[in-house]
Parts: sequence; C-alpha cells; structure tokens
Amino acid sequence: MDETIDMAKQSLAFREVLPGDGESLPMGDAAAEAALEGALRLAATKKKIKSIRARLTKAMLELVDAVETSSKPEWTRRQHETWLHIECGLSRGDMRTYREFGTKLGAHREILAKKLVSFDTVKSMVAADAETRELALQRIAEDGVVDPREISDMRRIKRTVTRTDEEHMLDVRRRHFTGVSKSIGADLFRVLESSASSILERLVSFQTDFFPPAHPFDDEPAEPVDFIGYDQRHAEIVELAGAAMPLFAAVFGDDHRPVDQWDWFPADRPQDLKLAMAAEALRILQCGNFGRNEGFDFAGECDVGSPELADAIAYLAGRSVGRTERIMLRPRRNSNLTVLELCAGGGGQALGFMGAGFKTLGLVDNKRDAVHTLRKNWPGWNVAALNLKSPKAMKWIESFRGSVDVIASGVPCQSFSKRGKHRGEHDDRQLFDQVKDFIKVVGPRAFVFENVLGFREAPHLAFRTRLFAELEGMGYNVYTFKMAASDYGLAQGRVRVVIVGIHRDHDKGFKPPTLVQPYRGTLVDHVGDIVRQHMEAIVERSYPRGTPDFERLTDEWFTWWAGKAISGPTPTILRNWAAQDPKTIERWFRVGFDLEKMVDDVADEVFVSTTNPLPLSLQVLKRLQGFPDGWTFSGDFKEKILQIANAFPPTMARTVALCVRSALTGEIFDLAEQAVRPVINECLIGHGKPFSAPAKLRGRPRKAAPKPDISLWDRPFHRFGPGPVDQELVRKRREIVEFYFGPGGRVPRLGWWPPELNSRLTDMPWRRRLMQAQSQSDMKPD
Repeated sequence: MDETIDMAKQSLAFREVLPGDGESLPMGDAAAEAALEGALRLAATKKKIKSIRARLTKAMLELVDAVETSSKPEWTRRQHETWLHIECGLSRGDMRTYREFGTKLGAHREILAKKLVSFDTVKSMVAADAETRELALQRIAEDGVVDPREISDMRRIKRTVTRTDEEHMLDVRRRHFTGVSKSIGADLFRVLESSASSILERLVSFQTDFFPPAHPFDDEPAEPVDFIGYDQRHAEIVELAGAAMPLFAAVFGDDHRPVDQWDWFPADRPQDLKLAMAAEALRILQCGNFGRNEGFDFAGECDVGSPELADAIAYLAGRSVGRTERIMLRPRRNSNLTVLELCAGGGGQALGFMGAGFKTLGLVDNKRDAVHTLRKNWPGWNVAALNLKSPKAMKWIESFRGSVDVIASGVPCQSFSKRGKHRGEHDDRQLFDQVKDFIKVVGPRAFVFENVLGFREAPHLAFRTRLFAELEGMGYNVYTFKMAASDYGLAQGRVRVVIVGIHRDHDKGFKPPTLVQPYRGTLVDHVGDIVRQHMEAIVERSYPRGTPDFERLTDEWFTWWAGKAISGPTPTILRNWAAQDPKTIERWFRVGFDLEKMVDDVADEVFVSTTNPLPLSLQVLKRLQGFPDGWTFSGDFKEKILQIANAFPPTMARTVALCVRSALTGEIFDLAEQAVRPVINECLIGHGKPFSAPAKLRGRPRKAAPKPDISLWDRPFHRFGPGPVDQELVRKRREIVEFYFGPGGRVPRLGWWPPELNSRLTDMPWRRRLMQAQSQSDMKPD
C-alpha cells in the first residue's frame, strides 16, 4: 500500500481511538513511534472485529424475525419446525430459541444489538429461568460480556443460595454417590444404602426409647425409663453394622482419616468429611461402643443425647434430618488462604480481604505515612516500607515464595487516568511489570489488581494485550470487569476496573461479582449522622446547645441538606482535591457539600445560614469510601486525603475477595447479604500484639552461614509453584513418600500439622516413619 495512504489511514484511526478532541500523542523516539504504530494497528483490528460482531448480531435478529413470520396459519408447530429443519437447514436444537425469543427477549432487542450479544448467549438466556435471565441482562447492560457458561453458573448459584444446608448436602451426596456407583455397580450401592437405612431406623428408635431427651431446663440428661430388651436391640445394631462394614469398604475403601484429623479436611470437599464420619460411625457401632456406657458421640464423652452417630449414618442412607440452615452464605474463617498486599496505601483492599477470611502475610507501600497508618490501625500486620522497583523489595518478596495464595495490589493509576497525560506503559510510575515479576517469583494461586477506568481505554490496548498474554503464559486465566461503588452501599459515583487472575490448576470457575439486588444506599443513610454532628458543632459556636435557636437552625439546615442529598451519589473522590474543575465543584454543591472548603475538623467553622453547603470533612470522605469510623490515617491533611482517595473501598474489595475465594475453594457466598454487613469488627482496630520479625543473630560469625535449603516438608503439595525448582522438590518428595509408604501411599496433611499437635503426632507410627524419611531425604528409592 502506498505509504501516504497508509499514514493517512493510521492518523484517522488514531483520532477515532483517542477520547476528546483527537489531539495526537507526542512522537518522540523510534520506540515511541513503533509503539504508536502497533497501537493503531491493534485498534483497527479491534474496530473490524466489533463491526463483524455487529453484523452477526443484526443477522441473528433478522433471522429471528424471519422465523417468526414464516409460519402459515394452517401449519402446526411440528410442521413449521420440520420445514425450518429440512428446507431451511436450521438445527432442531435452536428451534426453541427462535420460537420463544419474542416473548422472553423481544423487549430487549435494542440492548442485545447494542452490546453485540452472540447467538449462543441468547440461546442460553432463552433456556434460563426468568430471574437468571434478568441477571444476565443486567450484566450485559453493565459490561456487555456474558457467555453461556456464565449463565449456567448463574443458574447453579441461584439454586445453591436458596437451598438449605441439608438439601445442598443431599445434592452433593447424590452426585458423589452417582459417580461412585458407575464404577462399582448400582446393585452393590443399593444394598449398602438399604443396610444403612435399617441401621438408622434401629439406632434412632434405640436411642429414643432407652435415652429420651432431657427437659430443656434440666442440667442433667434424663435417666433411661426401662432397660427391658436393651441387650437384644443393642446386639441387633452391632450385627447390622458388622454386615454393612464390608460393603462400605468395597464401595468407598477402608482408608479414611481418624477423628483427630477431621479438622484438616478442605472446606471445598465436605463429602470427604461426611464419608470419614460414616466410616467411624460404622466402626463404633460394629464394636458396640455406644449406648449406656459410651453415648452416641465420636469423642467418647458418654453423651447419650448426641445425634452425631445418627447423622453420620443418615448421610450414608440418604435420609434427611430436617435442618433449615442455609449453606455457606457467610465467609467462615479459613486460615489456609493467605494474601500478600502490594501498594497497600491506606488499607482499603487489605480490610476487604481480611473481611473475606484471608490471612494477611505482608503489606508493602513506599509511603511512610501509609505504612504508619497500617501499623497503627492493625499492629499485627507485617508492614514494610519499600519501593517496589528497588532490589530490597524483590528480596522481601522472595521470602514469601510458595506460601501465598493471592497477591493483591492497588497498582498506581496515574499512568492510565483520564486526567493524566496518558503515558501508560511509558510512565515511570507504572508498576504492572514489577508486580508481574513478583507473581512469577512467588507463584500465587491467584492475583487481584484494581485500577481506574482509563486502563481500558483504546490508547492502552497494546499494553493490556501484552500484559494479559504474559500472565496467561504463566498459567493464569485472566478476567476483567467493572465495579460501581453505588452497587455496594457506597453513596459515591466511583467506578473501578478489577483484574483477576486464577491459576488454571486451581480455577474452579471464577465469576465476576453481580448482585441480584444491588444495595444502593442513599447519601442521607450513609453519612447523615456525621453531617448532623458537624452541623451541631458549627451552629453551637453561635448559639448555645439546648436553646430553641440551636435546635431550630440545626433542623432547618439538616432538612435543607437532606433535600440536596437525595439528588444522587457524590462524585468520585479524587486525590488532587485542590485542582478540581468548576463542574466537579458544582456537582458537590448539588449534594450539599462545599468542595472548596475541605477541612480536617469542622469545629472551627462559622455558621453562615441554613442554606449554605457544609464544608467537606475527612470524616465524610472516609465514610464515603467505606472505611470504619475507627480507622485513622497518619500524615498531614494532604496525605490523609491522598490515602482516602486512592483506596479501594473495603466493601468492594471484600466482594472481589469472596469471588476469588469461591474460585479457589468452590464455596458459594451471598454477595448481596455481604454488601450490607460490616467488613470487620471495629472494636479490634488499634488492638493486638505488634508484629515482630524473627530475631537476627548478633555478633560476627566465624564463617558465612549458608543459605537454608527449601524444606521438602514445610508446605502441602498445592503450595508448590509451577517453576522448575518447586517441581523438582515435588518429584523428590513424592519419591520419598512412595519409598516409605508404598506406591500411591498418602501421609495425611504431610508436613502441615498445627504446631500444638507436634508432641502428640510424634508418638504416631507414621510420624516416626516420616521423621526417618526427613533425616534421610537424600536417599533415592531402589
């Protein structure tokens, strides 16, 4: 192509890509010019793909109209579908989509055409129920990208969060047992299930007849009424359990964890724990260790009223026990999930991950005031003041190799902000490349970045493509989505871009957060109590508290402000508050705040009138960002605003953390319920034992101490990274395990027991064999 025509087309494409008046970026050296050329080429390809998708969507809608108008009055539905299939070549599997499109999605044709929705997505929405369809349409309207797999997951999650704990467990049991029955035969499984049902009936009647429940106000359980027939019925249960035990071993094996290891079962596999409990219950019943002298519990505490044995046999028999609790809607404490926070700032994202049940291993920031804020509010955190581009930062990061599940980072956004100079990857403040290198070194199972909307703009397309390609090359599935603060109870118009990566070996299906009913709190509900306190403090300087004028003026002023506040959420809180444009100042005035009067304390302000906007205080800004009232910030006034404005709101961070946790563990949470709950217990802020690093050796050693080798036994298998060093350790460790415990041998939670159990585990035979294996770790199997 002629060079002049090519340059003209590139210039036209560049003006279309850039927002605003189309001014071109400064062309410096050859590298910048080459980067610009690549960005233009990618932008042109993107435009072409979108144009093709638009034509496909338009053709799909035209095909729907043609199918709807093609039927003759005398045709039945079967005749019409036969004609479409044979004469027109349409698949029979698509007939329902064309037939029901008008009734289910006809009112949403415009949004489907605007968002370029594919036929596969439309087909999934037509087949879904009404609530799932509305949720998918909401996602399409917000982000425009929904595939059939996500719609299927929406249906599954909706069914899960509305079921009871017992219904969910029975469903898990059904799926689990169905898979087992295919390999061992349905007949043997039915015999086991029937035997378990017989045991359950006799066990429940035995416990009820001889050990009736105590009165709820009695301190001691009721005494048995009569022991006539006790021995005979006890022996019947023992005989049935003895007959069922070989069946259970044939179906599920006989290798199940003992009672003292049940706490180590992963949270995402409750069926394994249930099977271990069923095996233990059958063993207890077979041995006759239940009833008058032993009770009906696993701990052997002679609890004759315990339902533990009956519950375990009921799971094996597939019988419901009538529980009504909902399953896994609130995050339970899971100390096995860890997070490392980079560019932690004022702690918004760290609070969110802690509220989702993650254990924070470390936080790092290059601002001394931000570091002091983190240490002051949560003394137990390991906080480091480091520049991520320095060698010290890499050394500090390397100490977390293999022990981190998630790396979270609020990567600096100035390089991509719409208010900035759009330098992107060429900006010195851009840290995506450094964080990517840290991920490669540490090897987490997942990562989370948050940034501004400008990150998704066209000028940064080439950078995003390169970054995501490199992360996917490291084994991560990368997801990007937008989040609006107003959907999570924050009365602020903040919208952020979130980037999540889940390693393919651990991705159980990441789903971006979507609330069925967004929690849209009003400005009066969110900060009304603080505004009232500030107004009283200002009016009190002119009129003493308790006087009629004080009450009247305060009420009038608050009523005037409340009328302003209903106009909508506040604008986004920005770090550069002193350089706000007139439009932003006007938007703050519409909701009753004076942006030009930002103060740390309103006590020094003078009352003017009841129609005067309230000075904007740090307390209001902190509440708008979702920080707890007890969370304090260090530094001067400008630095405090900087920490508040740059923070990822804790409520939004917790939602993302729960989605990541679901992808790693398979747990399901009710995000709408979490949006209205406090992120943390505010009483814990500022308390706790300060973090102390391990003591260093004093004095000068006679010779340099060698670097310690990475232990083979200091972490479970899933904590080893994909790198060659870790994989060699995994191979060597497996060889030793097979040598001492046989092919396919398993050591329960090898090298990952709680420290307080070490003394008790030392006496166990497998523990002694493990210690012998560790002392001879260089031995190779024959």
